[in-house]
Amino acid sequence: MVRTLGSFVRLSLSAHALVFLISFSVSALSFAEETSAPDVRLVIDISGSMKKNDPQNLRIPAVNLLTELVPDGSEAGVWTFGQWVNNLVRFQVVDDAWRAMAKEKAKEINSVALRTNIGAALEKASENLEAGQQYPNTHFILLTDGMVDIDKEPAKNTAERERILGPVLARIAQTGAHVHTVSLSKNADKPLMDKLAIGSGGQSALAESSDDLSRVFLQAFDQAVPQEQVPIEGNAFVIDSSIEEFTALVFKKEGAKPVRLVSPDLETIEPSSGREDVHWYSDAGYELITVSQPDEGEWVIDAEVDPDSRVTIVSNLQMDVTSLPSNIFAGDVLDVKAGFLNEGELIEDEDFLSILEVDLVVTNEEGKSGKRAMATAGDGVFSETISKLKTEGAYRIAVDVDGKTFKRRFEQVVNLRPPFDFELSAKGGEQPQHQLVVTALTDDIDIDGTSVFAKVKAPDGTSLIKAVEQVKGTKQWRLAVTPEAGDGTYKVAVKVKGRKTAGEDVNLSPKVFEVEFPIPLGEANMIVAVEEEAAEPVEGLDEPAEPEPALEESIAPNLAESNVEPELVPEEELEPEESGVDYVLWGSIAGGVASLLALLGTVFYFLRKKKAAQEPDDEVINDSIMDQLNDTSIEDVDFDAEPEPEPEPEPEPEPEPEPEPEPEPEPEPEPEPEPEP
Repeated sequence: MVRTLGSFVRLSLSAHALVFLISFSVSALSFAEETSAPDVRLVIDISGSMKKNDPQNLRIPAVNLLTELVPDGSEAGVWTFGQWVNNLVRFQVVDDAWRAMAKEKAKEINSVALRTNIGAALEKASENLEAGQQYPNTHFILLTDGMVDIDKEPAKNTAERERILGPVLARIAQTGAHVHTVSLSKNADKPLMDKLAIGSGGQSALAESSDDLSRVFLQAFDQAVPQEQVPIEGNAFVIDSSIEEFTALVFKKEGAKPVRLVSPDLETIEPSSGREDVHWYSDAGYELITVSQPDEGEWVIDAEVDPDSRVTIVSNLQMDVTSLPSNIFAGDVLDVKAGFLNEGELIEDEDFLSILEVDLVVTNEEGKSGKRAMATAGDGVFSETISKLKTEGAYRIAVDVDGKTFKRRFEQVVNLRPPFDFELSAKGGEQPQHQLVVTALTDDIDIDGTSVFAKVKAPDGTSLIKAVEQVKGTKQWRLAVTPEAGDGTYKVAVKVKGRKTAGEDVNLSPKVFEVEFPIPLGEANMIVAVEEEAAEPVEGLDEPAEPEPALEESIAPNLAESNVEPELVPEEELEPEESGVDYVLWGSIAGGVASLLALLGTVFYFLRKKKAAQEPDDEVINDSIMDQLNDTSIEDVDFDAEPEPEPEPEPEPEPEPEPEPEPEPEPEPEPEPEPEP
């Protein structure tokens, strides 16, 4: 088949490199950014609990998928861990020999180890990172289904967890390397995994089951090795003459019919076709098909195409996208710019630019999408701004290009995170206590200008407002809740009042939570993620409940500062975008904890605000603390839950019965007088 580039050739641009760069307001647009070869390190849990959470050992095909996808010339390795750490697949340059060795060694992945030594695993896998050097293209993908477990003594595990979040994480982050975490099952220490990812600029994901492993691994892998794609529309995709190779990754369900490809000349290609230009790799849950020097035209995937399926390409017509940050925070502004280069020079040719349709597409966790055309002011740079992401969660941000004779797509996932994290742990013994830890997750928080307060309601109905102490030299505030009023249920409301370094106010609260004294059996030394909820409207954190904003207002880019006013695309006219990997996996820490309590009864539990008795609070307020508040907004925090259908208030506590008075002793009868003689 004759291979031409149609109008692309007629514009004399066949030798041009097409380069897209997305940058943020904090960095200048760079069209010639050079990066080192990817460095991918898989760190896999083989503890005994994996027998339950990964009974079919689907870690093996997940590892094999990344082994197949990592490019030649990259560096990669695999480590497994339980109590001890083993470098299962040597860390070295990737080639066909390494891939063959890696897939053979992956067969040894099992579930026999006794403990879960996450800290040692990260240290071993990163031991060749030299202090003072930068490794921005080094990516760790950590998989575990449990918590830090190095000893039978809970205190040692707690200390090890703090060490991991302290010097272990700091050492990796200082080198510029990234840790992407995958929690298999809700038994995993999701708060720990989130902090590892946020602290190193990585992704964090929850795989609901081992069936999701390959997809979740792939999402983490995309952060390490971004790949240009052509869009799949229905079951078809278009290959143009600039494409030298494509790889179709087709996810399949168990029992689905065999996958086949149909070429533009209607030839059916199967694993048994024996074509030298086709490499076909099959494993549990997916097919991976690579075609070299493919014919141009429309190709069809003859199979039930899963939304996560995709086609990546190697092309002379290159689309290069700078890495988006894995984690952003409310108020962050993303300035998106697209430029097209020829030999390092920005292309301003109007004939070329006029044939291109460049769109920015933002998709939320529910699969709803907003699309905006990227506008140009005539200088050859296409621009758009994203500034209205408010609801916490994962967003897929894609740049779509339609060049009439060719199509391209490049997408990444960013996570809108809360600025603070709330955790609770319980400590038993002679002096039992629950400890609340509030942590600022972003460097944009003015620590000295931020205060944290807690209102503790005791079982007897009295309340006390306390200032939560800031731990000097850290971004943490800690409060110990003790049974000052005796055993029973204590309710705690927390309020953060502070500001960002840029001067913006921050007001945030988690949901009211409850702690019990005496501490229930099994909860001592456990870590709790407290669900977050804005206590009052906060820009960037809250959305109005009524009315629900239209799609383009809530997740599409902000056009207020655009030089060109593009036409709005109503929500109902947008073609539905599939959500890809189930982005609910990238939900809040507390969401996962909730399902865990309901389904597994494990060590993490979801703390929900409950309806309190409708009686006025009996305030007991320390004057010295009130002087620090500067206002009385903390007094407005109550313990009432959001209204539910036909709520029944908790019964007021019955007053303790007064002791019955002891009966007075009856007076002894006076002796009868003796009869007179």
